[in-house]
Amino acid sequence: MNSFQGWTDKMLSATQLKRVLVDDVIIVPQDDAKHELVLREVDAEMTVTVVGDSTDMVAVRMSTDSRRIGLLKEGRGKWNLICDYILFGRVDSTWHAVLVELKKTFRYDSHPKEQLRWSLPVLHYIRQTCELEFEKSITMPQVSYAILVEKLHQYIDKQPMSGAHSPLPVEKWKGISIRNLIGHRFEFRDLIGNQ
Repeated sequence: MNSFQGWTDKMLSATQLKRVLVDDVIIVPQDDAKHELVLREVDAEMTVTVVGDSTDMVAVRMSTDSRRIGLLKEGRGKWNLICDYILFGRVDSTWHAVLVELKKTFRYDSHPKEQLRWSLPVLHYIRQTCELEFEKSITMPQVSYAILVEKLHQYIDKQPMSGAHSPLPVEKWKGISIRNLIGHRFEFRDLIGNQ
């Protein structure tokens, strides 16, 4: 076994995730040559593409069934908040997980930030479930948070936007750093920023 294979054994793969999660929440690149994940927000009629450096990129769509762990009370508690996706990928030699919220229009709003913040326990739960299922240690990835939006709200900026860039600074929110990116196509490494 080469050193790269040993390293990949310690990260979550699409195969492992498919064994513990329902099939329709796993998203992998459709074309191995392009390394692209297509993310959709059905309610907002929004589609974005995330381009990675390698074939080991995978996304988990946080479906309605994943919104709460069975022991938690139903209702309006913050523990019911969840982000849209968790993206896993490698940049250079570091394995990353990016908690992603999709928004049609950027506004200064606390709700998407809270969705990101309250999703971290789900990432831990998925990783630890895979550790138990496969009886091996799985490295905790470097965690980042990103809000991907199509456009700024008209009252924030009236200028048309093209491509993916971040005109807004990284936001600090209750102990986490959130990148706000605008566009339809994003590089995975731009979602993690300079961690």
